[in-house]
Amino acid sequence: MIYIDASLYPDELPPEAASPLSDRDKAEHIHRVCGAWDFGLPPEPETLRTLARWTPILDTFPLPGSLAYHTLRFLFQLPPIPGQILETPAERADRLEGRSDPVSDRV
Repeated sequence: MIYIDASLYPDELPPEAASPLSDRDKAEHIHRVCGAWDFGLPPEPETLRTLARWTPILDTFPLPGSLAYHTLRFLFQLPPIPGQILETPAERADRLEGRSDPVSDRV
């Protein structure tokens, strides 16, 4: 069963979960899930179960700037996207401001 989290669609009606979704609809939903997760609202377990069946969409419509997207790829055992630098917002700020992490070599 497909689970569409309607709370991710404050600007429009969500797609009907009962009808077949196009790849564009699936990509849009993944984008909304990742956007919410990137801002601290993790997906419901039902959403993750639905997205696990949409892994080809993750390859077709990548979101390289989303930490949530990379997390989904990891959770669904997909290979990382080559050439992408993964860093948290704090790491990015440190890099841009020339700061180094004194404990990064211990991780």
